[in-house]
Formats: sequence, C-alpha cells, structure tokens
Amino acid sequence: MPSTHRAYQQWSPQHFEDRARQVGSCTLEYIRKLLGQYSYPEVAYKQAQGILAFLKQYDRSRLENACKRALLYHKASYHTIENILKNNLDMEELNQQPELTIPEHNNIRGGSHYK
Repeated sequence: MPSTHRAYQQWSPQHFEDRARQVGSCTLEYIRKLLGQYSYPEVAYKQAQGILAFLKQYDRSRLENACKRALLYHKASYHTIENILKNNLDMEELNQQPELTIPEHNNIRGGSHYK
C-alpha cells in the first residue's frame, strides 16, 4: 500500500473521538453524533477529518463553539460546521430554543379563523 494511504488504515471511530476530545467536550459529542448517524461509520470519516481540520484555520474555542451550536441541529455534517464558522455564528449568543415567529401579513388568517 502506498505510504500516502497508510494513514487511512489507522482511522477508526476511536481515532476521531480521541482527536475531538483534545478540542473539547462539544466537539467530541458532535463527532460521536456524526459517526453514529451512519450504519457504517467509515462513511463519516472524511467529514470528521474535515471538521477537525478546521483547527488549521480557526482556534479551538471557535470550533468548540461551532460544535456546541451545531448540536442543536437534527443532523450532523461537515457543511453545518463550515457554515457556522464562515458566517461567524459561533461568536453569537446561543439561544437554546430557536425563536420561531410567523411574520404579520394580510394573507395569514390566524388561529381564530379556524375555530
């Protein structure tokens, strides 16, 4: 096997969890969520590698905050973390419950119309 491919043999869920643990508890939980959502965790290895590679561009606290925010979402993915970091959402105040409001509009009748 070529030397460039030998590193892939060492990849396992434990390998990524160990690396994520060094970043923080939310990162570890997010990587576990990512690996756990597939029947075959090998499918998620590239995404996990990409998430942990963000440490080259961003400091640990930003990645940890991005993972903390992303844990509120239903599905884990590389692109979720990428978008949070790119849009600096990890630096904003984190609300546990996203605020869902319906905007006022003439064509929206409201609940009293359906009683």
